Amino acid sequence: MKNIYVLLAIAAGVICFASKGIAHDCFKHPLEERYKLKTVSCKTCHPDNKDRSIHNKLGIMFENALKGKDLSKKFKEAEAKGDEAKAEYEKEMVVEFKKVMVEIEQQKMTLKDMIEFGLINGMRLNPEGVAAANAALANEKKAAESTETSKKTDQ
Repeated sequence: MKNIYVLLAIAAGVICFASKGIAHDCFKHPLEERYKLKTVSCKTCHPDNKDRSIHNKLGIMFENALKGKDLSKKFKEAEAKGDEAKAEYEKEMVVEFKKVMVEIEQQKMTLKDMIEFGLINGMRLNPEGVAAANAALANEKKAAESTETSKKTDQ
């Protein structure tokens, strides 16, 4: 049950990351059914309703879990064949999506995730601060790698 709350909390996340892909409306109904949700909007996975190639953290999790299945490519092919082929393929997509929902439910959240999703009372996300923190972490990692390389060279 705790993992369901994690998935729902992630769905509420609004941290934006750029990513390519096609939005699929057929994915909202499995979420509504599984978690007894009143509604699921496009913003569950896409922070910008106009540009559905941009995903928030939950959208990226689903995209990564579905990677290699070529759902969007196959969807475009089915769509080109007409409404009936598209509707039939959407059924196949939903089957894959439901499998992935179970996988994502089992993922654990880090403290960083909880803070970024605004799940801790009394804390609010500062997007500029997150960007600065991520840049600082990247610089620390580069420095650590450089130090490690220097140590190997000195030996």
